[in-house]
Amino acid sequence: MLLDFADVGYATFAPLALQRAAASALLRVWREYAFVDEWDVSAPPEAVYDVLIDARTYPRWWRPVYIDVQTGAPPAVGSVSDQHFKGRLPYHLHTHSKLTRLEPGALIEADVDGDLRGRGVWTLTAIPGGTHLRFDWTVHADRPLLRTLTPLLRPALRANHNWAIARAIEGLEPYVLSTINREGDPMSQANEAVVRRFFEEFCNGRRAEIAEEIIAPDYVSHGPQAPPAHNPDELVARVGLYQQAVDGHWDVQEIISTGDRVIARWIGRGTHRGELMGIDPTGKPISVEAISMFRIADGKIAEEWTVWDALGLLQQVGAVPATA
Repeated sequence: MLLDFADVGYATFAPLALQRAAASALLRVWREYAFVDEWDVSAPPEAVYDVLIDARTYPRWWRPVYIDVQTGAPPAVGSVSDQHFKGRLPYHLHTHSKLTRLEPGALIEADVDGDLRGRGVWTLTAIPGGTHLRFDWTVHADRPLLRTLTPLLRPALRANHNWAIARAIEGLEPYVLSTINREGDPMSQANEAVVRRFFEEFCNGRRAEIAEEIIAPDYVSHGPQAPPAHNPDELVARVGLYQQAVDGHWDVQEIISTGDRVIARWIGRGTHRGELMGIDPTGKPISVEAISMFRIADGKIAEEWTVWDALGLLQQVGAVPATA
């Protein structure tokens, strides 16, 4: 409190500088949290490592704790990601993480900044039948409200952490095993790779020239929420509309597949910079959830069905009143 409100008032029994120094030392102790959690996962260390190193997977298995993760590059030492997550307490947290040390199959270390500041370390050890996992999580609560209340809420915050870790224990093993099962199906791997190229290279990378490589000549899209497309050229035009009108970015959250079908859950993000659906540019940010199903034939996308939150888009640009 003294550090935050020294300009309002302070005690007179000692110089302000001394009071500040004492408060800083005390709060360093009060605000620091050192958590150590350990459990076993019935999957090999390499498979567990591959999931933990890719922060984009966290919203898929660490639910409902992780809400969203944004990354700008493949995971490597120095790469960064932005996280949005919550616990049982009534607040959301936003953090920025940087990978600082990696030992494939054995260790992941990251420095964290934002609403929480500190360091997280995953340590993986091979055991008979799987992996022993240890998570060291040392953080300081830097958010103003948490900074003030940390000494009072320490038991509640620790209980909140325990709840979040319980969700990780519930979700990690089933998700890792699902990735192993998919890896055993060569057709699913190949089909998923085509769809990932569609989103990452064709849509986000603006590489229209690869359309003929990944889109079948007789491609057909289904669904009334977007302009129709019946061949690669028409698909290029349709995707280009969203690239130009909202500077679109397709953020894939999850991909699953079976047989010749691939389903992708994604979020369309951008800024309304051009005319869209007859609506003049507003400059407003947009974020729209969607699900697409693709049929793959001969290594190319032959059909597509997409459903997305058109009402949400209209509300975000002000064309339709938001519901209460």
